[in-house]
Order: sequence, then structure tokens, then C-alpha cells
Amino acid sequence: MAGSYLLIFCFLLFTISPHWAQIFSVTYPFLAYIYFIWKANRFFKSRNRKQYNLSLIVICLLFILLLVIVFQFLRN
Repeated sequence: MAGSYLLIFCFLLFTISPHWAQIFSVTYPFLAYIYFIWKANRFFKSRNRKQYNLSLIVICLLFILLLVIVFQFLRN
């Protein structure tokens, strides 16, 4: 994950623009958290419905926060 982060960040920084590199550097960890929480749900064999719902709520909150951050970047 760190390798792909560094490669994509450097690519955006030097070829596209520092603004897009900055957006990527903020959004990539949020997307990684969302992905890892989603994938980790299938490894719990004895989970109950409450734990599953809580993980979905956390995913939704992270996604909303991600959208707010992206819109703030694009607005400026």
C-alpha cells in the first residue's frame, strides 16, 4: 500500500499538478480504510448483526467525510 501510494503521489505531483497530488494524498487513506473495513467483515465468523451494522455505519461516515474533503478541495 505504501509503495502504490508513493508511486501515484509522485506521478501526480510531477506530471499532472501538485493540487491533484494533494487531493490524492488526503483521499487515498480514507479509501483504504473503507476498503479494509469492507473486506474485514467477511473474516468474522461469529459476528452478530450489530457489529455488521456498526461497520456499515463507519464506512458510510468515512465516505461522507471523504466527499466533503474532496468538494472542499475542488471548491478552492
